[in-house]
Amino acid sequence: MPLTSLSPPGGFSQVYLVTLDIDDPNIKTRQAVLKQMLVKDEATLDKFKKEIDVMKRLTGHKNIVEYFASGITELEEDARPYKYEVLILMEYSSGGEVVDLMNSRIDKNRMTEPEIINIFADVCESVLWMHSCKPAIMHRDLKVENVLVSDDGIYKLCDYGSATTVDTVDSIISQGRIEVLEDDISTQTTLQYRAPELIDVSRHRPISEKVDIWALGILLYKLCYYTTPFEENSEINILHVSYTFPKAPHYSLALQQLISSMLQENPDDRPNIEQVKKRVEELRMSPPTKKKVLHPTFALWN
Repeated sequence: MPLTSLSPPGGFSQVYLVTLDIDDPNIKTRQAVLKQMLVKDEATLDKFKKEIDVMKRLTGHKNIVEYFASGITELEEDARPYKYEVLILMEYSSGGEVVDLMNSRIDKNRMTEPEIINIFADVCESVLWMHSCKPAIMHRDLKVENVLVSDDGIYKLCDYGSATTVDTVDSIISQGRIEVLEDDISTQTTLQYRAPELIDVSRHRPISEKVDIWALGILLYKLCYYTTPFEENSEINILHVSYTFPKAPHYSLALQQLISSMLQENPDDRPNIEQVKKRVEELRMSPPTKKKVLHPTFALWN
């Protein structure tokens, strides 16, 4: 199985492009990504085991990077300080990351509203798949860097190392292990995409799949404006939901309302993923308009 490195040499994690030489009817592509991780302790190993478990549960959806296989090997003494090698074989998306597409058009020819909606619609499909699991799976690290483009133009969500279930978070909270939760949030989520209930857990807001809805609002904002709404004084602005929309480039009021509906301080005021998906499909069916809408944003979900 020939290997081509996709990451800089050195470090505990390497990514390779591999050419498959197997006769498996379940694997349609001839190329795949092999992710190699060297692990020092059992706690880190458990995290990779959970990531593999999530990938196994989610695979089979067109907007989810497909899981093929994995393996864990205990290393010999001469490999210390590393104790284990973890290998994950997954689908290769030849189109790269959505952020690469954005960067290629940063100076001119910015993405149109229909293009943005198409990308966002595919991401919503993947999140719907996750939230429909029993118990619901939260991705917790939704961002443009974690959306890939397949060779047939389908957008796929990747990187499930931060994913967890609502039940897991509830268990940590019920045991009063707030410091454990705060450390987990700090290491497993991206600050600019964190919902208010992740910034200040002492507020005792419920931590649920609505954190992904907030992150979807940030992701959609960044697709439009190439920045997040909370770049400066991030934590304070997130807690107060203090942001504005740039005057340029211009996008429809309906698209801005969709963003605002997801960026609600109270998780209960945010739509669920089914409601977001429904609104995205409505936007797909109607051309952008400058007509002002008089009803408040939350009326979209009534």
